[in-house]
Amino acid sequence: MFDVKKLILLGLVVSLVAFSGCTEDQASNESSMTMTEGILVVGTDPTFPPFEEKNTDGELVGFDIDLMKALGEKMGLEIQFVEQPFDGIIPALKAEKFDCIVSAVTITDDRAKEVAFTNSYFDAAQVIAVLVDDDSVQSVDDLAGKVVAAQLGTTGEYEAQHYAEELGFEIKSYEVMADAFIDMENGRVNAVVTDDGVAQRFLDTKPGVYKVVGEPMTSESYGLAANLDNQELIDALNAALAKVKEDGTYDEIYAKWFDN
Repeated sequence: MFDVKKLILLGLVVSLVAFSGCTEDQASNESSMTMTEGILVVGTDPTFPPFEEKNTDGELVGFDIDLMKALGEKMGLEIQFVEQPFDGIIPALKAEKFDCIVSAVTITDDRAKEVAFTNSYFDAAQVIAVLVDDDSVQSVDDLAGKVVAAQLGTTGEYEAQHYAEELGFEIKSYEVMADAFIDMENGRVNAVVTDDGVAQRFLDTKPGVYKVVGEPMTSESYGLAANLDNQELIDALNAALAKVKEDGTYDEIYAKWFDN
């Protein structure tokens, strides 16, 4: 004869396990793309104008910032920015400090081993900036024996390191790009290797102080980055990127920051 009490107890246990399983699956599905439902936490280093910087009121502004806000609207997600120095931004992403990165991150093979990238959203190049009255540097070969500045962890720093070994010059790395240009004005470095859009921003900010010389050192593309196991977020970001390019939003943001 069946023990009714045992059957009832067994039924409760089975139901509890099934209910718990459904709850975990639902929670996993709801939060798999972002750490917090409805919110996309984005890491950025606001020291790289005009892509990301702080205005006089301490607010985050820039091309990347506006683009990320537009993507958030397309995705139906609130955007929250977290500031992180660039040389530690990928480790912070992997430690789940934020869901993704927007910070003028160049897509490279080495970085693609650590993070997943979206489709390219911006084309760039590494260039050499010097003081406007300095005619001693006309090309990368003229950097031999000089002191060259670059920002920590950037492809500008990587490219400078590559040529430093070949040509023989000293590299001085900075956390903040503006400090590199200030030191160049004060004679502490002879040249700055940085992205062309960034160099142009400093040229525009101080007309007659800096100039760009020689041919571009690289041809690069920026991408948004997420963790390797978050393809769902990458797909959603790519879909949103396609939408802002199709409806003209991207062109409006570009014109705001680059069409002088």
